[in-house]
Amino acid sequence: MSPSAARNRCQPRIATTDRALEAALATRLDSLGGLFAAAYLAAADLPEGPRLLLAVTGVPETAEPAVAAAVAETLRFLDGAPPLDVTFLAPDAPGLAAIATVARAFRPPVASARETPAATGPGRDPAR
Repeated sequence: MSPSAARNRCQPRIATTDRALEAALATRLDSLGGLFAAAYLAAADLPEGPRLLLAVTGVPETAEPAVAAAVAETLRFLDGAPPLDVTFLAPDAPGLAAIATVARAFRPPVASARETPAATGPGRDPAR
């Protein structure tokens, strides 16, 4: 089967997952910080049958194995977790828009701007 035929047969849909899986994935993905741009959890009807799919975008190629391992580790420690396929896609990948419309989206945490404390101490007062 050609890749385009397989892609046409893969129909993403809203994943019916339990809150524990979503919470565990959210916590794990948050811990990855800026290693990804977005992740989408959806159900997919693949030629082999229905599966859960986590499509992750914006991951540097060298970091893909670490991200996949982090997700796998999360599932190992989650009692009764369903099988989950992890795929890495470019932000402009064909089909990503269809997945994003039905998926549970995860975004990396927004880094809070740290306030720089005012310099204090001897010789640090610019007014003097």
